[in-house]
Amino acid sequence: MSEAGSSSPDPAPRPAQMFRVPPPLLFLLAFVIGVGAERIAPLAFGFPGREGLGLLICLAGLAIGPGAALRFALRGTTLNPFGEPSSLVANGIYGWTRNPMYLGITVFYLGGVLLLGGLWPLVFLVVPLWILDRVVIPHEEATMGRVFGTEYAAYCTRVRRWL
Repeated sequence: MSEAGSSSPDPAPRPAQMFRVPPPLLFLLAFVIGVGAERIAPLAFGFPGREGLGLLICLAGLAIGPGAALRFALRGTTLNPFGEPSSLVANGIYGWTRNPMYLGITVFYLGGVLLLGGLWPLVFLVVPLWILDRVVIPHEEATMGRVFGTEYAAYCTRVRRWL
């Protein structure tokens, strides 16, 4: 029970300010730091067709993430992971993964690693993924559970967090 004896659920815990950076910026920062590390101490790799594969993977990430964001926009709900959702989006790609925007940006990032041909950005990918998995997504899930209750719980039993 929350304070004052009401029976309404407690609000979702608020992530610390340092973790409230927009997720795309987390990925961008990790990639830029990885590129910097690559310039200082190269961990280059290559194989035939690496750039073409990287481009295809980047395009796949662009097909996944922005399309998922468009579904939110069309339903009039927030894209802000720390905002208050007004609609539960559970169709389309959201029927396959609960986090297609994060999946899309991760796929795009991996394509960028291939295009670059250096391993340091891959090493730094663990940072935004850890923040998403341990801070951002748990906050989002708590908020969705509070706002949509059993409808969201049923959705979570049908659809996996990532794939």
